[in-house]
Amino acid sequence: MIPLAFHKVNNRLEWGLTWNTIGGFRRIVEYLERIDYSCPQEQFEISFDDGYESVYTNAFPILKNKHLRAMVFVVVGYIGKKSDWDIYPGSDKFSHLSKHQLMDLHNNGILIGSHTMNHKSLISLDKKRLIYELSESKKVLEDIFGEPIESISYPFGRYNKRVMDTAVECGYKYGYTFFKNNLPIGVDDHKDDYSDMSRQRVPIYLFDTPLSIMLKWSKFGGLERLKGKIIKSYNIYSGLLGKNRETK
Repeated sequence: MIPLAFHKVNNRLEWGLTWNTIGGFRRIVEYLERIDYSCPQEQFEISFDDGYESVYTNAFPILKNKHLRAMVFVVVGYIGKKSDWDIYPGSDKFSHLSKHQLMDLHNNGILIGSHTMNHKSLISLDKKRLIYELSESKKVLEDIFGEPIESISYPFGRYNKRVMDTAVECGYKYGYTFFKNNLPIGVDDHKDDYSDMSRQRVPIYLFDTPLSIMLKWSKFGGLERLKGKIIKSYNIYSGLLGKNRETK
């Protein structure tokens, strides 16, 4: 299984590169669908971090009737709200998925996971705050869907052993990050007992094409991983600007 990580899918210009145009996303999905049919051993999993409304309005119609497994990781404290946690210079806020939209996605086979309550960098939190971000988001989602929430996507892809241990204590079985900057996708530097809590994903950005996606998970993907490292650093900076913004 090769997991891919998207964020927003829309045609609205913005600062940053963690979005895809609707047409670009459609071309990527059609390409992945063809590979899934012709090469069953190369199966893909599409995930969306943050839980923006564009997943429902723009990505979901494209994914309908496809055979690709899909997941949405939700910033739970901002369900049905604007993205006040995210700060880009000169950028307007984006809407997050509502409870109704999340339920419709869930009822149509889209898996739901946590992206914490407030999209904080988990490695910088004290124990009490870390538990809150992990456990409260899990509880809220479980109250909405009436079933266990087993997956967490670490904000900014940042995690360490303490974060993984705490996530397991809170009841998570799977943790998602991005690929290591110097390791091909599928190669993990954690012991087997942590492999499910550090599942690597290939981040997909505005300028990505089917060719660049193919390179990302190959052994020749060094340049693509460098690009991902630069973009991720910019995203962490935007999160630090908004570090004092959170829901109560």
